[in-house]
Amino acid sequence: MLDAKEYISTAKKLGLDYNDGNNSTNFLDAITRTGFIQNHHIAFSGGTEQSNYRASIGYMNHNTVIRNSRSNNFVAKFDLTQKAFDDFLIIDLGVFGSNQNNYGIFDDQKLFYSAAAMNPTYPNGMNISGGWDKNSTASQINNPLALLHEKNDEKYQNFNSHVQLSFNLAKLFALQSSSLTLKMFGSYSYNNTENAQFCPTWVWAQGQAYRGEHKSDDWLGNIQLEYNHTWGIHSISINALGEYQKSKLSGFYTLVKGFTSNIFGYDNLAAASTRPYGGTGSGYEAPALSSIMGHASYKLLDKYTITVTMRADGSSMFGKNNRWGYFPSISAEWDAKKEAILKNITWISQFKIRTGWGESGNLGGISSYNSLESLMPNGIVSYNGSPTTTMGILKNANPNLKWETRATYNIGTDIGFCGNRIIFTAEYYYSKTRDMLYMYDVPVPPFAYDKLLCNLGKMSNSGLELGFGFTPIQ
Repeated sequence: MLDAKEYISTAKKLGLDYNDGNNSTNFLDAITRTGFIQNHHIAFSGGTEQSNYRASIGYMNHNTVIRNSRSNNFVAKFDLTQKAFDDFLIIDLGVFGSNQNNYGIFDDQKLFYSAAAMNPTYPNGMNISGGWDKNSTASQINNPLALLHEKNDEKYQNFNSHVQLSFNLAKLFALQSSSLTLKMFGSYSYNNTENAQFCPTWVWAQGQAYRGEHKSDDWLGNIQLEYNHTWGIHSISINALGEYQKSKLSGFYTLVKGFTSNIFGYDNLAAASTRPYGGTGSGYEAPALSSIMGHASYKLLDKYTITVTMRADGSSMFGKNNRWGYFPSISAEWDAKKEAILKNITWISQFKIRTGWGESGNLGGISSYNSLESLMPNGIVSYNGSPTTTMGILKNANPNLKWETRATYNIGTDIGFCGNRIIFTAEYYYSKTRDMLYMYDVPVPPFAYDKLLCNLGKMSNSGLELGFGFTPIQ
């Protein structure tokens, strides 16, 4: 870009108006610096045949090439595995935590554009009135040094812990050619996200500040029983599972305007004079999900396999009449390579034919309280000379809201040649989705609100998938 002397001489040569601030500033240099990153990581581990552990901590600090823009992250992790009672019980414990802070501005591209377009005769600092000069001959572009005083800061805190107990019941009951395992698992996760923003009066009329925070607590617990048994040419695997998930989500945000001083930034929202309608809000929801599943698989001669699964899922987000959905599935597989006619053909290394049918449930796209009528703020009116928030129904009740269900059928084959260096797969599938979840427009009246989430419509799709893989060097 032009320096101060070149800027003035070029403006004179072209007969253009210009402002001469009697300085010489390279604004690109003024907003940048040499970036610097440091990473530190320490880990400890050890153990015996009966137990082992690993603990680690890490720290990262990043000063970017943009002045005033930086981030740091701290992570700690601990894992422990312990065997007890002659390997009858295995305990698995883990804890993880992290804290990340990001400090930046709103628009890096805008900052560099401003630096390129700024009048190089302007000073590298504030003017005598305590502000920042704008390039008035270039569409009032903000001074890049003023943009550096914007704040768009984020803070992330994460914590996760889990424990699993695995009981080898086969050893307790002295089972032969069988395995019987009981597993109990529980976890807790906490996430907190904070966002703080500030636009000084130098770049935003009257200034603006924002603070927001969103938290989530998640609990998960499950218990499962696994049984495997082999006798002669038969083998069977049975799995039973029960699981419960609970979440609590909460958050708030506040936006204010009208600062007379930039000294407070976003740390003193009371210094602002205006709190616009809709600029403050909060929310809370606590969805829960329960699941029960039974799974059985039978194999004959180690080449014919049939699997049957039945699961039931109950969600608090659906209507009281349809909390639970039931989703069966069945599949079969034939390992044709183990048949006598193909067993001795060496250049065919794999030949499997498989087919299956099953149903699955979907609750994506909906949130808590969609099945309930919701009374929410919808405006402000004057009542007895005072501003009063009005309430209105902004969500219709649908006690019959239920799971969206997708049924899928497929049949396919997997063939390998030359030690699986060449792989070919083919699969035909057909799926049909029913009770589709969709937000529909509805008339008012009879409805109190013009939108309704409900189960309507069906959709099907089918196709043929082909795959080919080649490993020239192994």
